[in-house]
Amino acid sequence: MRKPIHLAWAVALLAIAATASLAETVKLSGSATVVNAVVAPNRDRIEKSSGTTLQVASNTTGRGLVDLAERSADLAMISGPPMRSCSWSTRAIQSTG
Repeated sequence: MRKPIHLAWAVALLAIAATASLAETVKLSGSATVVNAVVAPNRDRIEKSSGTTLQVASNTTGRGLVDLAERSADLAMISGPPMRSCSWSTRAIQSTG
């Protein structure tokens, strides 16, 4: 279980750093699992190393992808298989219209 957490942290840090170059606040939305296992324990370190503030919405993987598609989030946090998450989010976006 340790390797996936390290990989998730590395991916999160890289994504936040890339997005941070464009904004002072980075909006994250999605998986509560990612928030609890990766973002929350490392939030101070991520904010200091990226020079940005994180605005975190802890909900579900699908909601994070919908928020990303609707541009109300800069990054979506995903904790499940990407294809299954994407198909759920596509249906949710289509139903909201």
